[in-house]
This record gives sequence, C-alpha cells and structure tokens, in this order.
Amino acid sequence: MSDRTSRGMPGATMNVLETAPAITQITHYSGWFRLKESVEEHVFQDWLVDGVSLRQVVAQRSGWPEDAGLPSDHPPFRSDDFWPELAVSSLRSLLGELPGELPGGRVVLLRCPVCADVSCGAVTAELVLHDDVVEWRDVGWQSEDDFDVSSDGFPTPLTLQFSRLPYVNLLRRLLNEYTTLVNTVQ
Repeated sequence: MSDRTSRGMPGATMNVLETAPAITQITHYSGWFRLKESVEEHVFQDWLVDGVSLRQVVAQRSGWPEDAGLPSDHPPFRSDDFWPELAVSSLRSLLGELPGELPGGRVVLLRCPVCADVSCGAVTAELVLHDDVVEWRDVGWQSEDDFDVSSDGFPTPLTLQFSRLPYVNLLRRLLNEYTTLVNTVQ
C-alpha cells in the first residue's frame, strides 16, 4: 500500500463504490465419470463500481466469454464458515490499517468462492491512499505471488479512484457488521 499526500490523478473521474446482495452458484461434479452434479449457492455482498458489479467490470476487461456468465470469484463478504473473519482482515487491508496479504502489499478484491485461497486465482490491486482519494491501481488477475501488470493486468490497465470519505464510511460500516458477526459466533 502506498500512502501519498497528493489528490490522485489530476482530472480523473471519481468512481462510486457500493455493495449489493448477490448470489453465485458453484457446480460440483462427483461420482464415476463425474456425472453426479450438485449446485451450491453462495449469498454475499458484491462490490459495485458505478452501479456495475466489479465481477462484470473484470469480465469485460479481461475478455471473459459472455456466454460463461460472470466469474464466480467474489468479495469475502459472507456470513458463513470462516468468511466473517476473512472479511474483517480484508476490510482492514482495504482501509490501509493492515498490509495487503500479497507480496508488494497488493490487496485482494475478489477471491475463490469455495476456499478463498488466492492460489486459485484472485482479482487484486495496489492500494494507494491519498488525502482525499483512494485508488485501486493496476487491477488484475493474480494467482502467483508476484504481479506483473503486463501479463496479469488487463489489455488496458485498470485503475479505479474513489473519494476517500465515502469509501472509508462504506468500509467502516462493513467492518462493524462483520466484526459483530465474528464476535457473535465466538
């Protein structure tokens, strides 16, 4: 994470960050010849950037096939299993209170919906904090420890900029919600 005193990229348009309830489905195959199928639904809070799912933004930027639906990777905002604890640490990283969990301090925006392991592939970004602006810089797919924007980024590098006060307010609200979940379970 970088902490800078400037105001972000001059003349850049600010993106609006929100969350909205979403569902993703994971199909599991088992049995002889993997013919037995079960579908598992995961309910979570999805990132919205300017009213559009970050998963959709990523799909469009990376050339994801339109007929494949949206990528199943999602933010760690779920209330089951280990997800609330992961949400708390992720939100602290996105606020700049903890370092990003990847080398170079990169933060994870979307992760595997089954195990949350970054080695399955994740969408990550460099977090840059300015006085009035927060940037998610060089957003891209990452499955290895090192990120190379030329091979892991999108054909056109993606940087998202948010006004810092609404960004912090949203993440603090989410942090309070998931901290409460963690404390209730323990």
